[in-house]
Amino acid sequence: MAFACPIGEKAQICYVDGFRREDFYQILEIPETVTLVKLGEEDKKDYQVIGVVKEAFKDDTTLEEVVIPKCVTEIGVDAFSGCTNLKKVTYEGSKSDWEKVTIEDGNDRLTKVDVEFK
Repeated sequence: MAFACPIGEKAQICYVDGFRREDFYQILEIPETVTLVKLGEEDKKDYQVIGVVKEAFKDDTTLEEVVIPKCVTEIGVDAFSGCTNLKKVTYEGSKSDWEKVTIEDGNDRLTKVDVEFK
């Protein structure tokens, strides 16, 4: 999994930016935070994951389950489009928290499976 981090006032947040390797995951567990070193910097910083970028996991037909932490507040266009084997979504917050997550178009599979809440 890769991460995209904005610059400036929102410098302590980041977004899941899909896969950057040959293999796919059957179960995707999105972390709440990541520790990264930005290009050109030496110090590691902790970033809170708040979203999934557009097309991040598009067409991953091996993905069967995704675990989404409560800190995720937005899921980009087509982030999970084409994930035809996605059968289970676990959201680590309440149902009312899930209803506040902005889920952009093209994520029908993500929104059509039953969501488990923790």
